[in-house]
Amino acid sequence: MIWDNQNSTYIPNISGVPQGSVIGPLFSNIVLLGLYERAYEGLPRAFKRTSSRGGINVHNYMVAYCDDVVFVFNYGDTQQIMLNIKAYLAERSLQVSDEKTKIFNFSIKREFFTFLGYRFDYVPVALLRRGTLISRGDALSAKRLTKEPGKVLVSIDKAVFDAHKTKLKVLIRGSYNLSVPQLIDLLNPIIIGFTNYFS
Repeated sequence: MIWDNQNSTYIPNISGVPQGSVIGPLFSNIVLLGLYERAYEGLPRAFKRTSSRGGINVHNYMVAYCDDVVFVFNYGDTQQIMLNIKAYLAERSLQVSDEKTKIFNFSIKREFFTFLGYRFDYVPVALLRRGTLISRGDALSAKRLTKEPGKVLVSIDKAVFDAHKTKLKVLIRGSYNLSVPQLIDLLNPIIIGFTNYFS
């Protein structure tokens, strides 16, 4: 149902799922059920095998949360994968959002992407060796434990963290009439919820 402000009534919709609806994640899971297999269809068998022999692992992943999906792979045929994904969705009268879809090549330079409030930062081993992002001891450990060309560091997206801090500031500044226990009761659910999500 869609709310019509002009006539102050609900209009039945014949397609789509309302944003934020309870049943949305279920529909997404049903629609995306075969997407992982279809995305890598027609690619060499070696691409689908996970192996640690001879240096860099050959692997692929798909991470989905409702209708947000991240594909991770270390094979160069990005164009074929995108064609497979678009064909799969087109069969279900869906399409890839060109505005929201981005392709990152982590093997060329330091790049990052954000997903559900997290920042995924790919750092080449050369930077880790210099200790520019983490301590020298950790950098040496990273060098010893991996043959990969880099590491993925996960952190809270700065924009999300800044928005959280701003929300707390606005609440505190607007709560001068509250006692300290009342202010704590107001802030605790927000701080605990944020911490639990990113823990």
